[in-house]
Amino acid sequence: MDKQNLSIEFIKDFTSFLSWMPSPDEIMQRTGDAVTLYDEMLTDGRVSSLFYTRRNATMNLPLEIPETGSKTVDAYVSWALKERDIRKWGWLLLTNALKYGHHPFEIVWRREKGLWRINYLKGHNINHYWYDADGRLYYQDMEGQKLLDQPFKWIIHRHEGDTHNNPQGVSILKAAYWAFKFKQLGFQFWVTAAEKFSVPSILAIFDQSGDPAEAKKRAADLAETIAAISSGSTGAVANVKEVKTLDMSGSLADFNVLITTCDVQIAYALTGQSLATNNPTTGTQALGTVHEATMQGFVENDARALSYTLQALARMCVELNFGSDAPYPEVVLDTGDQATWERVRDAITLGVPVSKSKLYSRYRLPEPEDENDVYSKPQTPLYPEIQSEPAESENDFADPGKKKVRTIMVLTRS
Repeated sequence: MDKQNLSIEFIKDFTSFLSWMPSPDEIMQRTGDAVTLYDEMLTDGRVSSLFYTRRNATMNLPLEIPETGSKTVDAYVSWALKERDIRKWGWLLLTNALKYGHHPFEIVWRREKGLWRINYLKGHNINHYWYDADGRLYYQDMEGQKLLDQPFKWIIHRHEGDTHNNPQGVSILKAAYWAFKFKQLGFQFWVTAAEKFSVPSILAIFDQSGDPAEAKKRAADLAETIAAISSGSTGAVANVKEVKTLDMSGSLADFNVLITTCDVQIAYALTGQSLATNNPTTGTQALGTVHEATMQGFVENDARALSYTLQALARMCVELNFGSDAPYPEVVLDTGDQATWERVRDAITLGVPVSKSKLYSRYRLPEPEDENDVYSKPQTPLYPEIQSEPAESENDFADPGKKKVRTIMVLTRS
């Protein structure tokens, strides 16, 4: 391992003479396009909204890094592996893996305080990566072919793939491609038809009598007269039996059905359901809940896979600085079902112990820096405090022969 090269970029951005590298993706094989056609799919509003809905649902999960038990390692982790950095790396890795199936990133390090920490992750042209039969990663550009086997320099996140069986992974957009393409062609047809038939053609019908040549001449004169009549103007044509318009009345009404059908298929491909991501005209609340749970299954699967990749980054950081025997931290994206805020509030009110750290992280509450930074609403006791005082004067009561005690209700605030 050459630590001197950890802080430089191994791959420089040169224009390649190759437009794309061979891919086992069936869509690539049939269309002849590069994997970047999935970027084109994200220009569709429906595809884009569902893609980022799924991505954001994963990245918004609570993130935890439990302590390892080693004071040295834990101090390094709190300094070099801050949550905001891990979320940024996760955002890069997950977005590109969901889009392309996989995307290798080059790790560029920097040395501070005598320790190595990640400076940034560098992504390169996805079309120039390829794998051999043993799952080894290569990069092809104008300088030639590079084997990317440098330790601590590469991190790869895959969706539904691994190093040996399917190193390219599987894009979630793959299953939505044909619905997207059909929708795209439907739009092109609709624009063409609307342009062609938005101004209907006018046909004049007249009775033919006499010489056919004379009829042709009269038809030409009528066509010239009708063509001269512009929108909003009037005119009169003699000896014409009927005037008709040729249009596609009613033929374009089914276009909305076509687009809706395509959008539903795209929703199933990207989220596994349709009710939770559409505006359905039918369906029960129970059915919608089932559909939402189906999407949650997709999110949990994405979160677990991403946790493994982020944990590999954390392990690199620890191993590079403290050796392979040092304990390395786990990176956990909490996919468990969350109790509602109302349930947590009721539990606190009833005195059920609740983890303060979980409360701040899970519900994104701003944690006070110190006691001076704490603000809480003054509490009113559930029951007023009852105090008894002796009467100031015997005359205050109906029976002056007896000493009375006056009960005063005092509301206190703590």
